[in-house]
Amino acid sequence: MLDKLPHCFTAEDERFQGKSRWTSAAIVVILLGCFASSCWANEASCLGAYDLYFVLDKSGSVAGDWVEIYSFVKNLTDRFVSPRMRVSFIVFSVNAQVLLPLTGDSYKIEQGLERLRNVIPAGETYMHEGMKEAGEQIKVQTSKGSSIILALTDGKLEVYIHELTVNEANKARSYGARVYCVGIKDFDEQQLAEIADTKDQVFPVKDGFHALKGIVNSILKRSCTEILSVEPSSVCVNETYDLVLRGNGFMLGKSSEEVLCKFKVGQQTFDATPSVVRNDYLLCPAPPLYEVGQTMEVLISLNKGRSYIPSPYAITASTCVSLKYHHHHHHDIRASKTHRNYALFSCPMSSMVQLVLSHPL
Repeated sequence: MLDKLPHCFTAEDERFQGKSRWTSAAIVVILLGCFASSCWANEASCLGAYDLYFVLDKSGSVAGDWVEIYSFVKNLTDRFVSPRMRVSFIVFSVNAQVLLPLTGDSYKIEQGLERLRNVIPAGETYMHEGMKEAGEQIKVQTSKGSSIILALTDGKLEVYIHELTVNEANKARSYGARVYCVGIKDFDEQQLAEIADTKDQVFPVKDGFHALKGIVNSILKRSCTEILSVEPSSVCVNETYDLVLRGNGFMLGKSSEEVLCKFKVGQQTFDATPSVVRNDYLLCPAPPLYEVGQTMEVLISLNKGRSYIPSPYAITASTCVSLKYHHHHHHDIRASKTHRNYALFSCPMSSMVQLVLSHPL
């Protein structure tokens, strides 16, 4: 019997080692999961549907840092994930060149990124030329989509170049665009604040081009307006109601008083001023729908209707059944011991049930 003991201990030991290996593997998986989650949490993205114009300095002073500029643009482009997102790449030195006209075609965007990567910087810093090209594209768009211009430069602009650039930025704003600036190294922050909508829309990168990747999340936070949900999604015909929009960036315009809700029903449009405006929440009075199956698109504007950000959601009108029970001398229907009458309204398609208490008997 004693000769079997070593064998028994070995088997027990193997089982213990097996458990240890499984425990270690589980810990590794958990740690990897936590690490991945933290990484993904840091990779902010934006679901807002925009026309995004990159206006990029390709003057001689950025010659040794073009790889970082390209990587910054690619990274930011990848973070705007809406299928309705459109992008344009514009570079400037003495003249401006549109490397990628505004498009939402993913294949064309990849081609544009490849052309951007192969740019050879040279020349002066005529930023107004790049801003002008962005404005010209915005001007000819048939839809009033929301446009963002993100201009990047290093160094200080000559006085007359700065004035021309401010003028072009103002033109773009008159078309409904929002203007942001990224300044690297020896830029003049006051100059860029006058080009951008506000000083808060200037992103300084004073540690050099390698620090560009560190401001991507900040840009997203300060530029991204996205509608993440609209409630209710289904409503009763002929009824007025308030729509609740939840998301981010609803107060990124100049003032909350410039925020508008827009509703599209077929060829008709209706504007409404929200009764509540918060950065992550809007409450908008909505027009009634009159036909079962009728749909309504929801958009918002941050600039009194000069441009609109679409929602990926639509509201649908559904059939509602109304059953009313009233006290009568030959048909006495009472509710429990309270002796009150009830009217029951139910919207089966929208899962809405209202119990309306009428006058006491």
